[in-house]
Amino acid sequence: MRRKPKRLSTVCTGLGIGLLALTGVASADEAARHYRIPAQSLDSSLLRLAADSDLEILFTADQLHGKTSTPLDGTMTPRQALDQLLKGSGYTYHFVDNHTVTLDKALVENKKAEPTVLKTVKVSADSIRDVTDDYNNTSYTRTNTTTATKTDTPIMQTPMSIQVVPRAVMDDQQVISLKDALQNVSGVQWSPVEGNLYENFVLRGFDANSSTLRNGIRESSFSAETANIAHIEVLKGPSAMLYGRVEPGGIINRVTKDPLFTPYYSVQQQFGSFSNYRTTVDATGPISSEVAYRFNMAYQNNKSYRDFVGNERIFLAPSVTWKPSTQTELGLTLEYQYDNGRWDDGIPALGNRPANVPISRYLGDPISNDKQERELIDFHWSHQFNKDWKINQRFVTSLATYDQFNIFPWSLNSDNTMNLGLWNSHAERNTYSQNINLVGNIEGWGAKHTILTGFDFYTFDAPGAVGNPTTGPLADGTALQNLYNPIYGQFNATVLHGLPANSYGTNNQTWYGIYLQDQIQLWEKLHFLLGGRYDWATIGTSYGLASASEASVAANNTAINADKFSPRFGILYQPWSWMSVYGNYTESLGANNGRNLNNTPLKQQEGRGFEAGI
Repeated sequence: MRRKPKRLSTVCTGLGIGLLALTGVASADEAARHYRIPAQSLDSSLLRLAADSDLEILFTADQLHGKTSTPLDGTMTPRQALDQLLKGSGYTYHFVDNHTVTLDKALVENKKAEPTVLKTVKVSADSIRDVTDDYNNTSYTRTNTTTATKTDTPIMQTPMSIQVVPRAVMDDQQVISLKDALQNVSGVQWSPVEGNLYENFVLRGFDANSSTLRNGIRESSFSAETANIAHIEVLKGPSAMLYGRVEPGGIINRVTKDPLFTPYYSVQQQFGSFSNYRTTVDATGPISSEVAYRFNMAYQNNKSYRDFVGNERIFLAPSVTWKPSTQTELGLTLEYQYDNGRWDDGIPALGNRPANVPISRYLGDPISNDKQERELIDFHWSHQFNKDWKINQRFVTSLATYDQFNIFPWSLNSDNTMNLGLWNSHAERNTYSQNINLVGNIEGWGAKHTILTGFDFYTFDAPGAVGNPTTGPLADGTALQNLYNPIYGQFNATVLHGLPANSYGTNNQTWYGIYLQDQIQLWEKLHFLLGGRYDWATIGTSYGLASASEASVAANNTAINADKFSPRFGILYQPWSWMSVYGNYTESLGANNGRNLNNTPLKQQEGRGFEAGI
């Protein structure tokens, strides 16, 4: 159930008759008296006159709605006071008796006159696009984006390949995941990883490493909720010039909903196959003339066509915006997400075919369980110095914990039994990031420049422990599962959970970057994009160590430093409003991606991209 926002209007109680009855009786020709009535709504002025002159003035609320009166100050008779208050209102008055007055429409004398031909008036204006109004705009088209340039730029003037998935499309397709939302975006494929905990994509053939952007800031690996997404922007090709470490295939940027000063309320209940139940809430509106709120919530519980497999999700996202002036805006968003599901390895192959078992067969153990819990704090502000210059900044902290406890098929034996393995892991993925951008517009010598300069910072800390027994029923071949007649409930979850971790590792990353960009427009049709970024990165990784402290020390001692200048150039020609021809060249830095089996650091990853398109 969704309800479009409606403007609220004042409702007049009663039957709409304004009537003031006083005990005194006076004649309309009574001697003059002094009146002092300030300028206000006409109905209020007439009620004041009735009280001061001992008259009864009858009128309906609808008659005088929206009409105002001029101030009344002087000595005059009641008739003179009525004449002045009703002047220009389109109403006249009538005395029913010496103390009762009614209002009537003024008669306009019908005079024949020669028609007057007015001069032709040409009216033109620029449309104002409300980038936050994703619900009142039901169009599938978005003309502007910010992901490619960090400035609000028309897509037809951006020399990059970018696609936008508006909220209208997600609503009409009943989207509940990023996979659903991006299924129609060319060059983007879903890449499943580790059940429902992570959501990964391949862009132009390059793995995105389970990373997406949220409002222009890189996130760690997790499966994102869609309830508070306003729209999704997909930028194809290397984009490290603005965002630091990203894969050469491109980026996926989730743009979240902002609080609105126009009230809007929505509750939706979805039902689907395999006991899929999903409830979402979206409420927004003003708290005061300067403060607005928004609250998004989602609860989902679903099973699967696979036995024992399902997922539960809880998502909460309150946010508030404060606009102390027309130039300044501050916002705070909190997010909480909890996922509880089960890892599923599917059905093994016998020869070159899947095993001849029901498609629903689950070959692990039902005590397996994966949990993810994530808290996010997002504080952002912006200030418009004047019509040409603006500054904005965003701070984001994301704290995520993962607990994975899985009993899964490890290997297949000749008698169609399977050895089972255990993955018992606890990991954290904590990120702290911020960016600050200064955007300005300059005109001169026949060219228009949009200047962007900024600085960003990103740190990622991921300590983890894995407890896999080196001896015992899950390692020595005595823990078996029959492919054709599985036996569940063989293990004591309490005992297995209590096994000490025997392998520790960590992943630390720190990134700093500064960037400068100039968008140049010549003759309204030719557009240039010039930009460059310098990165400083430090990557430290370790794995397979006996304790958390050893893993941390090893990651710090073997950390690799990388730095690089990444340029970006683009040119676009727009001969007609409906067609643009563009080309670009971009470089990117991926830094070090860990170590090989000999514990030797891998070389830093770099990307170069050439592109041309229409």
